[in-house]
Amino acid sequence: MDYRQIEYELKHSPTIRVLRNRNAALILSFLHRQFKGHNQAVSIAQRVLVEKLDDYLDYLREAYPKEEWRAAKDYLKNWCDDLLLLRKTFDKDDELIMSL
Repeated sequence: MDYRQIEYELKHSPTIRVLRNRNAALILSFLHRQFKGHNQAVSIAQRVLVEKLDDYLDYLREAYPKEEWRAAKDYLKNWCDDLLLLRKTFDKDDELIMSL
C-alpha cells in the first residue's frame, strides 16, 4: 500500500472509524458478545438487541460509574446510521432486524 491508499483507508474504513471512536470498547465488546460469542447470530431483532444493550449498559454503569452512558437506542442508531456497522431490515412479520 502506498501513502494515498493508507490515507484513504484512515479516513473511510469502517473498521478504523470504530477503533477511533471514543466508545470503541463498548461497540466491540457488545457486538462481539451478541454476534460472535456463543450465540453466533447473524441477525437479531431490534427489540431484543435494545434489551441486551440496556442490560449491558446497566452492568457498565455499575462497573464504571464515572463514565457517561447514553441510551441503548441512541447507540444502536449511531452504529447503524453513522458508523454503518449494522444493517436494518425487516423480517417476514415486519419486525425490524439488525444484522452485521
